[in-house]
Order: sequence, then structure tokens, then C-alpha cells
Amino acid sequence: MKKLIITCVLLTSVSFAASAQTTEVINAQQNTATQNAANPERKLSAAELKASDLKAEKSAKAMQTKLGLSAEQYEQVYASERRYQNYMDRFPAGKVPAGTLSNITSGRNSRMQTILTPEQFQKFQGMAKQTKQK
Repeated sequence: MKKLIITCVLLTSVSFAASAQTTEVINAQQNTATQNAANPERKLSAAELKASDLKAEKSAKAMQTKLGLSAEQYEQVYASERRYQNYMDRFPAGKVPAGTLSNITSGRNSRMQTILTPEQFQKFQGMAKQTKQK
């Protein structure tokens, strides 16, 4: 009977220890995500920068095709998209605070409005709405 009680106590203590470690890992991950969101000025790693640049290039090329951008417009759009992607990548996926997201998006739209013709900008807004619906 003593052995059974001792075994139960040992199993219970091991499960509590494992649970505590899991909780610590989850808390550490949440703290990292919170720090990243709270510190948008943090530096991106080389891999993050490369990924941001690739996203910006893909986005700019799609706009070049769909909006008929000139070479000069393409360069300006690419620079704007790099800025946008570098800022967005500072936050964990889907974790951009609502106010911050609207500021980032309105800044991007303002830059695009100065780069694109009125017709192109209208198409750009349509593209953004389609992306948002997905």
C-alpha cells in the first residue's frame, strides 16, 4: 500500500513539474511577442530583412503588372513597399495593434497616392480591398 501511495505522489509531482515548465515556455513566448509589439523600433535580423525585401519585391511586381507602372513608379513603389514590409514584420503575424495598423496603412496609402496616377490609385485601392477580403 505504501508503494502505491509513493508512486502516486511521485507521478503527481512529475506532472506538476512538467506543467510548470510548459507554462514557463508559453509565458516566455508571450513575453517575446509582447516585447516585439511594444518595441517597433527593434532591429530586424538579416533573414527577416531578406524576407521583407522579397515580400516587397513580390508586391511591387504585382502592382507593376496590374497597374501598369513605369520604371520610375516601380522603383518608388518598391521603396514604399520595403518600408511598409519592414515595419509590418516587426510584429508577430496577425498581432499588429489596431491603431498601429491603421497608421501604417494610412501612411502607405499616402505614399502610394503621391506615386500613382488617380486611375492607378483607384485600382490599387481595389486590390487592397480584395486582399483584405481574403
